[in-house]
Amino acid sequence: MPMENKKRNWGEPVGKTPLQLYGLKTDIHENKNVADEHPDVVKRLLSLAEKMRKDIGDADMKGENQRSAGWVKEPKPQLLKKM
Repeated sequence: MPMENKKRNWGEPVGKTPLQLYGLKTDIHENKNVADEHPDVVKRLLSLAEKMRKDIGDADMKGENQRSAGWVKEPKPQLLKKM
């Protein structure tokens, strides 16, 4: 999705990023943005992303089904049982 601004893990802000779509089957290095060549795919992905934002929220909006952050009083690792 295009973004006005974002921060990387180390807190360094990154400017506006354009909408990007890559054909990873033939362009694993993400050299050629094919968003303009596939407006139907872009439209579908943006629609799905907006639906998820409304459901679970995003950095700038609370989602309808977003759970509040919680803590486990006595955390224990959950291990798979051997069959």
